[in-house]
Amino acid sequence: MTRTILRALMTGAVLLPTIGFAQTPPANEPEKVTDTIVITASRGEGGISTGTLGSSATVIQPVDLQNRQTVIVSDVLRDVPGISVNRTGPVGGLTQVRMRGAEGNHTLMLIDGIEAADPYFGEYDFATLTSDPGARVEILRGEQSALYGSDAIGGVINYITASGREMSGFAARLEGGSFGTIDGAVRGAGTVGDLDYAVGGSYSSIRGYVVAPGGERDIGSKIGTLNGKFGYQAGDLTLRAVARYNYTDADINTQDYSITGNAIDAGGSYTNSAFYALAGANYAALDDRSFRADE
Repeated sequence: MTRTILRALMTGAVLLPTIGFAQTPPANEPEKVTDTIVITASRGEGGISTGTLGSSATVIQPVDLQNRQTVIVSDVLRDVPGISVNRTGPVGGLTQVRMRGAEGNHTLMLIDGIEAADPYFGEYDFATLTSDPGARVEILRGEQSALYGSDAIGGVINYITASGREMSGFAARLEGGSFGTIDGAVRGAGTVGDLDYAVGGSYSSIRGYVVAPGGERDIGSKIGTLNGKFGYQAGDLTLRAVARYNYTDADINTQDYSITGNAIDAGGSYTNSAFYALAGANYAALDDRSFRADE
C-alpha cells in the first residue's frame, strides 16, 4: 500500500537551508549532557531536570513532531520505549496506549494539565489527538500514583501546547495526498501587555481504504479540533485558562469473533465530541511560597 503526501508549511519566520557537521570533542574534554526540564514530574511551575529525576522520562519536542512528518501523535508514541499503541482499523479508529504492560485506563492522559480520559470508558482515545504547531509531549513511565492517583499506575502522558509568550506569531500547515487525505492546521498567538494568548484549530480527514479481507468498503475518518490558551500575569498573581474541543466522525467495520476474527465488510460509523477546559490561578507570596488553584 503506497501513500503519497504533499505538505506546505507557513510560519512567521524565514527558514534557510543549513548544513551541519558532526564534531567529536577532544579526548580530554568530557561530552556535555543536556538536561531537559519536565513539568509533569513535579506538578509545579518550574519542573524538574531529567538529570535529577528518579523516573524514566521522554520529552518529544516540537522539532521532533515536525521531523517525523506525521500529525497523529499516537504514531509518534510508538517509538517511545515502554509504550504499546493499539488501533482498531485505520486512522480515526479507537486508539489505546499502554505503558509498561498496564492497561489503557492506567495511563493518565493530560492535555495542558487537564485530565482528558473519557468518563464512560475510563481512558483516553488517542485517535482524536493531532499535533498542534509548537506542541510538545512529556512522558513519565512507571507508577506516578503519588502525584496523580490510581489512574497513573502505568505512567503519565502530558500534551502541552505552546503559549503566546513561548511561540508568538502565525503558523499554518496544509497537506494533501492519496486515499483522499487532507490535513491542515492554523495557529495565531501573541501578547498584549500582561496578557498572552494562543488560538488555533486543525482538521484531518481521509476517505479511507478497504480494511476487511475481500471487502469493498472504504473506512475513513474526519477529525477536527479547536483550542485556546490564555494567560495573564500581574505582579505575583498569574491567571491561566485553557479550552479544547475535539470532534471525530469515523467509519467502522463489524468483526467476526466466532470464526476468523477478521473485520467484516459491513458496519456504520461513530461520532465522538469532547470539550476540555481549565481555569487556574497561582499567587506567589513571601519566602517564595505560592498558592495555586485549578478548576
